[in-house]
Amino acid sequence: GVSGGFLFDDYSNIVTNAFVQIKELNVASLWRASHGYSDDTRQLAMVSFALNAYWAGIHPWAYKVTGLLVHAVNAVLVYWLALRLLAFSPRIQSGQRPMAALALALVWALHPIQVSSALYVVQRMETLCVTFLFIALLLYLRIRDNQITGQPVKFWLWSGLLLSFVLAALFKESAVLLPLFCLALEATVLGFAGSSGQRRFWRISYGAGSALALLAFVFWAVPHYSSLEPYGGRDFNTVERLLTQGRVLWLYIQQMLLPLPQTIYFYYDDMAVSRGWLQPLTTLPAVVGLVLLFALAVYWRKRFTLAALGVFWFFAAHFITSNIIGLEMVFEHRNYFALFGVLLLVVELISRLPVRDGPAIKYVGVTVLVLGVGFLGVVRAATWGNPILLATDMTSKNPNSARAAMDMGVAYFELSGGDSSSPFYHFAARQFERASALKSASTLPDVNLILMHGAAGFPEELVDIDAVWRRYLQRLQALHLSVETRDSVWSLLEQRLNARDIDDDRLQRAMTIIFERQEQPDYRHAMMADYLLLHLGKHEQAEAHYRLAISKARENGNQQLIERIAADLAASGYSQLASDLTGLTIAPEDILLDRLRLDSTLLQQLNQGDN
Repeated sequence: GVSGGFLFDDYSNIVTNAFVQIKELNVASLWRASHGYSDDTRQLAMVSFALNAYWAGIHPWAYKVTGLLVHAVNAVLVYWLALRLLAFSPRIQSGQRPMAALALALVWALHPIQVSSALYVVQRMETLCVTFLFIALLLYLRIRDNQITGQPVKFWLWSGLLLSFVLAALFKESAVLLPLFCLALEATVLGFAGSSGQRRFWRISYGAGSALALLAFVFWAVPHYSSLEPYGGRDFNTVERLLTQGRVLWLYIQQMLLPLPQTIYFYYDDMAVSRGWLQPLTTLPAVVGLVLLFALAVYWRKRFTLAALGVFWFFAAHFITSNIIGLEMVFEHRNYFALFGVLLLVVELISRLPVRDGPAIKYVGVTVLVLGVGFLGVVRAATWGNPILLATDMTSKNPNSARAAMDMGVAYFELSGGDSSSPFYHFAARQFERASALKSASTLPDVNLILMHGAAGFPEELVDIDAVWRRYLQRLQALHLSVETRDSVWSLLEQRLNARDIDDDRLQRAMTIIFERQEQPDYRHAMMADYLLLHLGKHEQAEAHYRLAISKARENGNQQLIERIAADLAASGYSQLASDLTGLTIAPEDILLDRLRLDSTLLQQLNQGDN
């Protein structure tokens, strides 16, 4: 699978992310890279991408090999963790545990649902976070084992546990689930064991921690994240999201227990939202079924400890992604840790199957299971290794997915090399038209058609560009303003500023729609003002946006933007306007020096062969 290409969020987070695509390996560039993700989170993940970028540029092979190596390390950690946990099952003899743990680790590592986590480059955030969560759980089990057996707990175990948690958090926020995973261990296999003082300490600690977490959830998380109105950029609210997650979790369980190729297809943007308890009809049974599953795990947690732990870990792994935060409804890579929980449940069931003639039949059955899952994983990985094959696979399995149709169009366009006479160029245009007609379509198919038309044009019988523009502007007015919907306008503007042939009147209308529908940050007003003044010559409208940009920049303490506006205006011959708007006076020699510095940097990069 490592011969495949970048996909979906890989582009915005890695390929086109200037923070990540570093040219020099030093502390300053790595520090900038660490701030390349939104909200300044996931710092170590961004640094890992930057290191790949420095050594491999934007060739996806190196990124995917790195992701695969991380997955291999995690498989070893799963083996060690399974080996420790299987010791709590009286039905699995000590001599059988290594092979049972190996079988569990192989199924976990080779399962087809894990292919996207290992080969979808941006999900290294999740896989490396889970790496340190696995290490933390191993250390926690070692600490508790020492306490239970009366051995001293060495300082390095506690410090290692804390360090693992911190490192996991620097890769992804999923690290906050560690206390839930540990609580599940105590509620099942560990049973808060130890001396009377230790039992009291752990019960009070987890009880107080749970109470504080509940208070934080009710009085901070719910007011902060929940909404009876649709989330920004989504077509569902909190209640609808929670109802839909009942069906989503069962979809995950089905994919893990019965990983049929036709049910695992990466994009789920056409997933029907539950608008009520019986809309669709499966909503109520799904939610009731999850409640019963959790209740059974609580009731039988002492009798079926591994099964209960598996159920608890499954729910804990989805506590963030299936809760009130307005994330996308479905992503299969959210099961990277949760699959371990489901496999523990399977192990419990297999260990309790009655056999008359000895355990040989179980050995054969488990071997067939490992080989079968491995075969399905190999087939899916091979599909991921070919962009055209992957796009074809996704569109055939899920023909109603606009994102899958988009990927198919992009794959065709790349085959065409941008040559409008190529049949693949026409195939790409038809795919974007098909994607645009789907119910779940965003504005991106129309934007791609507009950009293709601006670059090389279309035969009139292939694409009606006027119809495309009308459809695009209507969608900008009607769709929820998701990130990709908003960014589509700015991508058009950037291409127009790069001399792409794009209709100025319609582009200005598109930007006006965005400004009317949603308040924009300071730098967006500056971009609009630059376009209006320097490309359209509309001085009054441009000045209004400059004033808004400067006003917002002052409120945000963004002095750098104000200085940039003044310098750009002065360099373009509008020194008086720059002074009037910003109060800054830019001397001609300063403009010259700035340009010389820029030219010097460019020459240096060219001399290094980096064009």
